[in-house]
Amino acid sequence: MQHGLAGSSADWIFMGPNRALAYMLADAGYDVWLGNNRGNTYSRNHILMLPQSRHFWNFSYHELGIYDVPATIDYILHQTNCEQLFYIGHSQGTTQFWVAMSQKPDYNAKIKLMIGLAPVAFTGNIRGPITKLAKLTYLGVWMGETFGYPELRSRSAWGKFVSSVLCQDTMLFCNNILFLVTGFSQTNLSAMNLTTIINYVPAGASWKQMVHFGQGYIHPQNFRQFDYHNKEKNYQIYNSLEPPKYKLNDVTAPVAFFSSDDDLLSTKSDVDLLKSKLNNVIFHKEVPIKSFSHYDFIWGTFSVSIIFEPILDLLALNQ
Repeated sequence: MQHGLAGSSADWIFMGPNRALAYMLADAGYDVWLGNNRGNTYSRNHILMLPQSRHFWNFSYHELGIYDVPATIDYILHQTNCEQLFYIGHSQGTTQFWVAMSQKPDYNAKIKLMIGLAPVAFTGNIRGPITKLAKLTYLGVWMGETFGYPELRSRSAWGKFVSSVLCQDTMLFCNNILFLVTGFSQTNLSAMNLTTIINYVPAGASWKQMVHFGQGYIHPQNFRQFDYHNKEKNYQIYNSLEPPKYKLNDVTAPVAFFSSDDDLLSTKSDVDLLKSKLNNVIFHKEVPIKSFSHYDFIWGTFSVSIIFEPILDLLALNQ
């Protein structure tokens, strides 16, 4: 199970026993592995660098896909002595999956079924407060390449800048970057769970990840590697003036989608575009509940019946 941008393995258990997907899967007898992306609270160790180093944060979702997802898959299969596994991703947890499977197609054979919650690849139609920040994407590239990409944190200098750009009032959520980015709605989330979530989110990430997603907003038809907005550097890295596109037709593992029309980040237009590029989407459920937002897929009041129980049915059918 792979969390989204600035999340952690804790995302899958916030709801508690009988209501969190990780608990429900374990109760159903599955061997549950919770991934942690580099840079979050639980994944900050490096054999050469400290998190205080600017070089530590020089990664986007490309590195998460091409290095970390394959390494995690191999580790789990080795430990369990299995040949295949189920992969469940939320938001960026799906993005890094597309990167992994397109860049290393042999790994498709190791996936029994991929389940994407609020799947993200193309971001040209994102809505809400985040569009203000997305328009500054290439300013973010310049700043990152000049001064180094920092950690994504609410209290950092960049975090305060984002709050000043996006925040329209004095709500509690204005102090939390992740809620500003997702256009957070409290409609489908209990106050008790919200209190817990605020203490853990954001769990850490690189601003380069955010910038990479912003590039998809500027170039709405492109899902491609990081654009350094410098033709010389692009050519040096890619042997091309433009960054190469990810070959989504090389993603051949079976895929199931759960999406919502009211999701500001995983929008219907972008999900439909992604779906048209993939070869093997065997299931797609569009959540009919009004105001069902980006994080309701894992934390929502109705997640058990609308999302988690159908996931258990899908896994049982694809054993």
